[in-house]
Amino acid sequence: MITPRQRLILGCVEHQARTPIPEIAQQLKLKEHIVRYELQKLIENEVILGIVPLLNFHALALLEYSFEFSLNTTS
Repeated sequence: MITPRQRLILGCVEHQARTPIPEIAQQLKLKEHIVRYELQKLIENEVILGIVPLLNFHALALLEYSFEFSLNTTS
C-alpha cells in the first residue's frame, strides 16, 4: 500500500525518472530528505523496480510498429 505522499512523488517521476530530488521537493513543497526517504521506501517495497528510458522514435528517425494478434486453440 502506498501513501498519498508517495503517490504524489510517483506522479512527479512517472515520466521523468531522473528528475532531481530537490526539484521534486520544490514542486511538492516537501523537504528533500522526506522525498529521498519516500523514494527509498518505494524501491524497498518494489513499487519502483527500475528506471526505463522512453525513446522518441521520431527524433531518432525510426519507425515504430506494433502488431496485434490472438491465438485461438482448438481441442
